[in-house]
Amino acid sequence: MTILPTITLGICSDTHGEQLPHWPGHKIHAVLHGGDVYHAPTLAHGDNYANPRAWAAAQSVPVLAVRGNHDYRDPDGFLDLAEDISGRLYRIAAGLWVAGVGFAPEWYCDTPGERDLEPQCRDLIRMASRQVMPGERIILLTHYPPRLPELPCDEASAGCAYGCVADLMETLGPIAVVFGHKHDWFGLRWRRAAGTLLVSPGPLGGVLTIRANSEVVFEAGTAFNDDKNSVDSAESTR
Repeated sequence: MTILPTITLGICSDTHGEQLPHWPGHKIHAVLHGGDVYHAPTLAHGDNYANPRAWAAAQSVPVLAVRGNHDYRDPDGFLDLAEDISGRLYRIAAGLWVAGVGFAPEWYCDTPGERDLEPQCRDLIRMASRQVMPGERIILLTHYPPRLPELPCDEASAGCAYGCVADLMETLGPIAVVFGHKHDWFGLRWRRAAGTLLVSPGPLGGVLTIRANSEVVFEAGTAFNDDKNSVDSAESTR
């Protein structure tokens, strides 16, 4: 097993053109954005607008992102500065990779089906088999959650959680899965029996710390944590 140094990542998702987190007091090695950078119905700048390109430019570390269903267009050029890793692997440190799953339909309400994400998941499995060496670790960054028994998926979750992403996760064996899309899961985390940490950071974001023994810990963010935007950041045991 590759012995990793302690790596600290700033993570978030679903900022929708308004909330963009910061991580004061933390030495961040990279930033992971789980998609829905924009809010497609209102791409015009409103009173609460936060420029994602300026936010990415202000980071002194790599910013990695996947596209969500609101990100077909990139009017502010966020992805000119951030690295779109949808369908790609990215090596962020010696022995540590990020695999990205993202998909942006032309119309934001036309969320993908399994068939839309399956080719990307197959390609990632193929790439990982060639590039990720034994003992190296993977973080899965996906806008679209995996359909798993640990997650509160029901019939209403159709189009929100995906079997092909779950299959990808089972094949890659990531140490953590960071996802967005389902707003009522923001701020929650689940620990699988095998040790994989599942995190839905939402727009408040948080800090993901990978320790030298590959233990992964999530600290939920508190920026913008007022009455309007508060989330439940307690650890879920489901």
